[in-house]
Amino acid sequence: MYTKLVITITLITLSIQSQAITSDLKKDYDDFRKDYQTVLNLPENKKEFLKKFKKLEQDLNTKYEKFGQKEGELISPESNQMALDIEMLEPLKIIAEGEANKESCSNAAFTNELNNTSDNQTYQKIKKQINKLCK
Repeated sequence: MYTKLVITITLITLSIQSQAITSDLKKDYDDFRKDYQTVLNLPENKKEFLKKFKKLEQDLNTKYEKFGQKEGELISPESNQMALDIEMLEPLKIIAEGEANKESCSNAAFTNELNNTSDNQTYQKIKKQINKLCK
């Protein structure tokens, strides 16, 4: 009887802790997505873009790393989505690192074409940004 009670209390405690971790991760994921949307909606003015992108991209990578540390060995759909989101930003990173020169614009367009099967909506947004930044 006593053993069943201890097991039940332990399961309830683990369940409550699991929900707390899940809500904490959910908050972190929502923060990441908010910043990700900010990156996708950066001004298409080359100077403003270059000024803001690098910092935002670093922040996203930091948030992703912290999320992974909190998550532990469990790999959630949110973690997978965050990794995909960061990968989808690679063309914009190429432009930022190359100061939006002709070569970086060409490489970014090519890289974005490779991403067009992952997330068509983001692919289109980034394609539009590339065209405006590289005109």
